[in-house]
Amino acid sequence: MARALGYGRGFSGRDAVSLRVDGYEVEIRTIGIRGVYFPNELSGQGLRAVILAGLGGGLDPTLQVGDVVVDGLERSGTICWSDELVGTAERKRELFEKSGARVVEMEGEVVRKWSGLQGVKLIGVRSVSDRADQELDGRLLGWVDGWGRPRWGKLLWAIARRPQRVGALWRLGRDGRRACGTLGPAVRRVIGQLKSFD
Repeated sequence: MARALGYGRGFSGRDAVSLRVDGYEVEIRTIGIRGVYFPNELSGQGLRAVILAGLGGGLDPTLQVGDVVVDGLERSGTICWSDELVGTAERKRELFEKSGARVVEMEGEVVRKWSGLQGVKLIGVRSVSDRADQELDGRLLGWVDGWGRPRWGKLLWAIARRPQRVGALWRLGRDGRRACGTLGPAVRRVIGQLKSFD
């Protein structure tokens, strides 16, 4: 995403970077899975908006991997939050029927609370990394750290115990890359649309 916004140098994800995009001063921060690294001490003073961008699980059966849902600006659908991985097709269907949301994510709650307290507009942008009919292994979050990076020892042990996981993990990686490829350009479009709300 940083590259799509014009940040040419390597972005580790652990440090905030600032750049100018379409006339706006933009700061990119990575907050980790479930928002565990969100800087609650951050002041909302002077902020035009917070764009919470990342990958999400498709709930709407019409969405494909790489489709983007925006919530809070150009109403293309709602995004809901869950504190646990929504990995089964059955659970995704139930959540879709109950909430009407098109995508589920795990980071938004902490940012929603903060933006409400700070009085800052929140815009959600999620690129679909798994379709509504795709199953995810419920142990997946134990195989990555808070930044979403592999815990190689745990991951290799999981594969050694069930080698058939390799195919599912390969598909997950491929689909995640595809979703990341559409996320950056979508965020850039959202930034460009902020001018119509000034």
